[in-house]
Amino acid sequence: SLKQPFSIYLTADRPDGINGLNGKKKIEKGQSGYCSEVMVCPEREGTGFLEIRFLGVPIRRVNLLVMKMPEIVPGGHAIGVLVAKEGVIISGHLPVRDDSGKEYYPAQEGGIKVGDLLIAINGQTIHRLSDVEALIQSESQKGFPLTLTIIREGKPLELKIIPVKKVNPDRGLVTYLLGLYIEDPAA
Repeated sequence: SLKQPFSIYLTADRPDGINGLNGKKKIEKGQSGYCSEVMVCPEREGTGFLEIRFLGVPIRRVNLLVMKMPEIVPGGHAIGVLVAKEGVIISGHLPVRDDSGKEYYPAQEGGIKVGDLLIAINGQTIHRLSDVEALIQSESQKGFPLTLTIIREGKPLELKIIPVKKVNPDRGLVTYLLGLYIEDPAA
């Protein structure tokens, strides 16, 4: 649909005419009429254009390409998508720096791989992304390596990881980092 703030005078110069002048009628070849809106309703495939002129000067031209609507036919084999009801997916590793500036990859060095499903930390099940940070912080304060339970290729594994301790001197806040990017498996 092509709308104008004023009425325009149209002349059909194609043998099939212009369909939908003001959405109401068809202008046959050689006919004319005034309208403020033109709706093109093609009857067959092809190319063309709609040109609007004011005092013989073209002010707007719209190129048209009319194609058949594609048909979508369902086919193939049915598939199932397995969504984990607990755990998070390991999607990457990143370096973490301790207070001295030394760089570590604690999770990668501990054997965690991209694609692993992290399901528990120190035996506590992970249900959502926020559980991971809360468990890392609370369990790391005990001063022992963390036991991460993962699923890799359908088999459960337990890996020991020593988190990197980082102190924010401005706030006195202590955080523990594993150097992991994680995602919700349902995302």
